[in-house]
Amino acid sequence: TLEFDQEGRELVAGADLVCFPMGSFHTSVLANLLPRGVGRAVADRCCPKVFVPGLGADPELPGVGVADQVAMLLKRLRDDAGDRPVSELLTHVLLDAEDAGYGREVEAARIAALGVEVLRMPLVEVRPAGPRIDARRLAEVLVTMGG
Repeated sequence: TLEFDQEGRELVAGADLVCFPMGSFHTSVLANLLPRGVGRAVADRCCPKVFVPGLGADPELPGVGVADQVAMLLKRLRDDAGDRPVSELLTHVLLDAEDAGYGREVEAARIAALGVEVLRMPLVEVRPAGPRIDARRLAEVLVTMGG
C-alpha cells in the first residue's frame, strides 16, 4: 500500500487551500488520493477545500454528473480519513455562474444536500472551439478563497 510521505503531509498541513482540480476524474483526481494518509491530512487541515469540476463529458465517467463526482470524492476521502464531517473533507464546489460547458445538469441542490457549498463565479469563456475555463479567473478566485 502506498503511504503519503512526510513532505506531502507537511505541504497539506501548511496549505491555505486544498484544490481538487479539473481533469479526468479517476486518473487525475481520485488517483492522487490513493496513498494512505492523504484523506486524513486533508481532513486535519482547517482551510477551504474546493472541487473544480471539468467541463464537458469525462470519458472516464460516461453519464456521471458533478453531484455524483462530489459523492465519489467524499467517499474516497472517507475511505482514508474515516467518518469525518463533510466540512472537514470538502467545503466548496466551484462552478461557472451560467453552468456553461458542463454538458449536463449540474444538480447544485443535490451537491448542497451532501453538505458542500456551491459557489458560482464567471469562470468559462466561450470560444469558437467551445467553452473553456479561463485560467486567470479561476486562479483569482482560488487565491481569494485561500486568503
